Amino acid sequence: MLKLLFKILTGLIAIIVVFFIYRLKSEASKSREMKAISTWENQSLGKCRLDKKNCVSSAHGNDGSNYGIAPISFEVNPIKRIAKMCQNDFKIIKQTNEYIQMTQQTPKWGFVDDIEFLYDGQKKNLHMRSASRVGYSDVGANRKRLEALINALR
Repeated sequence: MLKLLFKILTGLIAIIVVFFIYRLKSEASKSREMKAISTWENQSLGKCRLDKKNCVSSAHGNDGSNYGIAPISFEVNPIKRIAKMCQNDFKIIKQTNEYIQMTQQTPKWGFVDDIEFLYDGQKKNLHMRSASRVGYSDVGANRKRLEALINALR
């Protein structure tokens, strides 16, 4: 009886694991098929949707939420440096003198995330946004990405 129960339980776990992997691959494929998302309007970047935890943006400021990150002060426009620094690991979608839009694909599953930087020359601030295209949570990946890029710029 115990052996039968063990076999049933093992089978159920295997089915759940297969379903979970299928779901991850399906969501990753969906993110690759979506178009790049730009939130740049009127010299600012968009805020994150508050119903999901897969985004971080300086449009929220440093408000203490999971979504907020403070803009960084730069005396000289860093957009060209960002483009050069990111050319191998990111796909640059759009670039102007004050704005760059990129995507990055996660290595293991192939999820695509959208990354934006906007330099405000008057205030000497670099605004940023990084968001996953699909899913509810990013387990902090977007914040870590932005922090790593900012640290590399400094």
